[in-house]
Amino acid sequence: MWQVKLSRALQSMTGCAKTYIVQFAEAEGFAHVHFHIVPRMADLQPEHRGPGIFELLRRPEQERVTAARQTK
Repeated sequence: MWQVKLSRALQSMTGCAKTYIVQFAEAEGFAHVHFHIVPRMADLQPEHRGPGIFELLRRPEQERVTAARQTK
């Protein structure tokens, strides 16, 4: 239920078309589950949709959202 609430809040705050909820639990020695809730904007290029969203993490630093903008 909390994932739905967080997803709706993210949509409300960002105006995203969809949200992706991704679970990772692979790191050896960690006994917890790790979730990412990622906004998918309407104008996102097709190659970055779905699992391709994580390719954006490889973009140059100057193309990323600044820390100051992230906190607004």
